[in-house]
Amino acid sequence: MSETFCILPWIHAQTKPNGQIKPCCRFDHHHEAYKTKDGFIWDEMNINKGKSLTDAVLSDQWEDIRNKMLAGEKVEGCWKCYKEEKNNYDTTRSMRVGSNTFWNKKVYNKPKHNKGELKFLELALGNYCNLQCRTCNSDLSSSWTEDENTLSDYYTDRTRRKTVTHVDSHPAKQDFQYVEEIKFTGGEPMLHPRFIEILDIILETNRSQHITLDIFTNASWVPKKKILDRLCKFKKVKINLSIDGLDKTNDYIRYPSTWSTVEQSTKKWLTQDTDVFSIKWTPTINLYNVLEVTEMIDWWTDIQIAVKQKPYWESVSSMVERYDRNYRAMNMIINLVHTPSYLSVNNLPFKKDIIQKVTAQKEKYIDQLKTFDGTGYDRFALTQHIKSMFNKILVSLEQNCNIDDLKLFKSYTADLDILRKQNFESSLPLLKEQFADKFIGKVNV
Repeated sequence: MSETFCILPWIHAQTKPNGQIKPCCRFDHHHEAYKTKDGFIWDEMNINKGKSLTDAVLSDQWEDIRNKMLAGEKVEGCWKCYKEEKNNYDTTRSMRVGSNTFWNKKVYNKPKHNKGELKFLELALGNYCNLQCRTCNSDLSSSWTEDENTLSDYYTDRTRRKTVTHVDSHPAKQDFQYVEEIKFTGGEPMLHPRFIEILDIILETNRSQHITLDIFTNASWVPKKKILDRLCKFKKVKINLSIDGLDKTNDYIRYPSTWSTVEQSTKKWLTQDTDVFSIKWTPTINLYNVLEVTEMIDWWTDIQIAVKQKPYWESVSSMVERYDRNYRAMNMIINLVHTPSYLSVNNLPFKKDIIQKVTAQKEKYIDQLKTFDGTGYDRFALTQHIKSMFNKILVSLEQNCNIDDLKLFKSYTADLDILRKQNFESSLPLLKEQFADKFIGKVNV
């Protein structure tokens, strides 16, 4: 297959929280190549400016991307995937390669035409969110606006905002004509005022039994009957629980979330794990929670055993069987913070102990799989996933600490503590032991 070809511009569209429509979440619509004297050629491609998703996939911008890919040319806005593949981070996991692999079975190897039919949508309904996670910003959380306006005078990665943006429009019925999968992101999508409204629009098309939903949630609330009743009418529902810490760590990072509610929410979702529902844990590992990463993985394993009353590997095996093997090798996907760089785990001052802990846990899980009573493929897929997941953490930990970033981490932490009346020392005592000095902020309050 071509080194530039990607199936997504033929079958996929994404809306950002501000209504921007893009071929995928990684596409750089503000690349220098798209700049005009008045802005960027992609700026008008916005659902809030009257563009439907179908309009977008049939537009000149989309057609130009498809033509370049069919000709074997690189697309300027796709540079992130090209970079990942060139640097050999994990080529099987780049969005371009992963999408080609996943959709190959369902669509086609390489299209011979330039017609776009939306089979996969990624919808951010706006930035409405009830949390102010320390690793987030006002682009993705409406609750962040006030603090970000304060921090913007002191941190270059923060932007002052006058208003909070929301998607004012929504997809039309025609946009769902060929759709097979819809990913909902946010903000917190299921708390958005329009989430149920959009589900009802889809249900009115009478295509819900052909559509898989992929939904990301912060688990800070317990799902209600009116949502669960609607979700049950779809072909499959994949719930991604973004839980970034246990107990005090959760409450500190994902302010103002409470751990008791997070656990209650997790158990409620796990009880929905039927032939329709699939529940996955998707933490984001950062400098605040990296010392707790092995305990978090054990918690996820244990809570599933407690709810389902059967061995963890058996649960995973049945889930793999029900869903796509390549896409769902294991029901946990660990992500790492890369931006802002001062929250990256590579900035941990003393890493030897945590590297040893993560390495030992990796070996423990691999050893457990040697006696796993499943198919050879299940065992192989799970083993490879475990290796990839843990190695991703280890590679990041082994990178050099950036002194300037470390200074920013200390001041950023101190500033948010003041703004939110939190305390780093009491909330994260193990992490505090890594630092001899007192954290001093920049903000004048």
